[in-house]
Amino acid sequence: MKALHGKLLAVANDVPAIEDDKANTYSNYSYASLEQIRTHLVPVMVKHGVSVQLVDVKLDDDQPRLAFTFQVADAQSGESMLVMRTKPFDGKSKAPRDKQEAGMVTTAWREVYCDLFHLRCGVKDDRDHEQDSQQMDQQEQAKLLAEAEAVYRRLPPQLQRFKNGVDRLEDAKRNDELRGFTDWGKDQLRRIEEHRKQQVSRAQQRAPHQAGQRSGPRPAPTEPGHPLVSATAELFGGNVTEQEVADLFGGDPA
Repeated sequence: MKALHGKLLAVANDVPAIEDDKANTYSNYSYASLEQIRTHLVPVMVKHGVSVQLVDVKLDDDQPRLAFTFQVADAQSGESMLVMRTKPFDGKSKAPRDKQEAGMVTTAWREVYCDLFHLRCGVKDDRDHEQDSQQMDQQEQAKLLAEAEAVYRRLPPQLQRFKNGVDRLEDAKRNDELRGFTDWGKDQLRRIEEHRKQQVSRAQQRAPHQAGQRSGPRPAPTEPGHPLVSATAELFGGNVTEQEVADLFGGDPA
């Protein structure tokens, strides 16, 4: 491969600086398009007898991703080598599958050109952008996890084992699971607060209003079978027992 590697270095040495001609406004970076790269690179490759061809594309449904195989050859010596690239499908993208595939082909070509001939194809190439996206996802997940843990700590012990389909908060790895648990926990806290306000209101209506006598909410029921205990248990859709509700609110039977 000595001759081929020498040709690659010669092309890298002769290719002129390639200026960025495109911009990604969403992620705020500029880059050189595939057309821009080829305009400056192909004449130098022809001069040195170097060719790059895409010889195979395979779909891996298990990942899912596309696997690309490129052949790099030196016309004079006949030496050649294969270069592999894989590009995963973006599960969050709303673009049709064929448009995603076309974008992945373009990205694979750009990466191969940039790697083979030591080109800097923009302020950020696509792999830099993927790393930034992963970092943003990690930051978002950390934020969601912190919010979920804050809600978890506010839940009474009787409810902390119910995780909206997730057995433990530590098992919630995906962002949608964390959001689901947080929404569920906030809903439980809202129901608890509404029930507490209803108890206070009912107690105040029954409390004596004698002059100089302080009125306040009567103690909450603590025995299963009490109407308020039963009603509270029903609010949680069977997730808690009447005994757990009684233990939660404490106090003497009304």
